[in-house]
Amino acid sequence: MDSLFDSFKSNYTKDSYRIMSTVSASVKETFFYVQEIGYLDVIKPYNTIRDNLDSFLFVIILDGKGELIYNNRSYTLTKGCCFLIDCLKPHSYKSSLSEPWKLLWLHFNGPTARGYYEYFANAYINVIHPDIIDPFEDLMRQLIEINTRHDSSTEVRSSKLIVDLLTLMMTFKKNDTIYTSQIVRKLAEIRRYINRNYTTDIYLETICEKFNISKFHLTKEFKKAYGITIAKYIMQKRIGNAKWLLKYSDKTLEEISAACGFYDTCYFNKQFKAIESTTPYKYRKSWLEKNIELKTDDGE
Repeated sequence: MDSLFDSFKSNYTKDSYRIMSTVSASVKETFFYVQEIGYLDVIKPYNTIRDNLDSFLFVIILDGKGELIYNNRSYTLTKGCCFLIDCLKPHSYKSSLSEPWKLLWLHFNGPTARGYYEYFANAYINVIHPDIIDPFEDLMRQLIEINTRHDSSTEVRSSKLIVDLLTLMMTFKKNDTIYTSQIVRKLAEIRRYINRNYTTDIYLETICEKFNISKFHLTKEFKKAYGITIAKYIMQKRIGNAKWLLKYSDKTLEEISAACGFYDTCYFNKQFKAIESTTPYKYRKSWLEKNIELKTDDGE
C-alpha cells in the first residue's frame, strides 16, 4: 500500500517510524484492523496527492501545521487537530514550510468500516480541533504498543481501540460543541493532579472536594472526555509506570509495587495480570530475553 509514510520518506527524521500489520483473511472478515500505523516528524515540506486507496486514514497533528484538501474543501491543520477521511476519494495534504508537523497516523479497514464511515460522514465532521486531545493520543499510543509487541490478542484489541477512536470522533457533531470551556479546564486540572499523584492513595471524595465538583458530575464528564473511568485511568497510570520500572530498573517487585501506589504485591500482581495478561515477573523476564536476543543478533 502506498502509505502516508512512503509518500515523503526522505523528508522525516530518524525518530519517525511505521508499523505494518499483516492480518489473516478471517480477521479481515470479522474485525476492524490496522493496515499501518506510525509517527512522523517532518523536516521538509511535501505535498501528497492521491485517491483510490482502499483504506481509511486517521491523523492527529501533535505539532506544527499543514493543509488537507478533501471533498473539495480546504482545511488548515494545526497542533491538536484530528482528521478522518476515506482514502478512496481524492485528497491531498501538505506540511507547512515554516512549521513542519509532527503527527500520529493510522490506516485501517474492516468489513463494516465503509458503512461506519458513511454514517459518520453524513452527520459528523472530518476535521476537528478538540479542547482535549489526550483521549485520541492515548488510544493511538495503545494501538502502537500492542501492534509493536504483536501477540494472540492484538487483532481483537486493535479492533476495539479503532472503534473507540471512531466513537470519540462521533462526539463532535456538526455545529455542536460538547464540552464547555469551564469543564474542559477543570477536567484538565484534575487529570494533571492525578498524573502527579497517582503513586499515592487517591480517593474520589478528595478530588471532588479539592476541585469543587460532585461525584456524579465528575465521573460522568471524565468518562465522556477521556473515554475511561477515573479508577481505570489511575490504574493504567500505575501499570504504565510499573512496566517502565520492570524494563529499565533493578528494583524488586515489592519495591516497584510500592513505588507505583499498590498497597501490597499480591494486589499489584492481580491488577497487572488483568491489564497485561501476564504477571510482572513474566513481563520482566520476557523483556530481558528479547533484549538478549537483540544484542546477540547485533553481534554484541
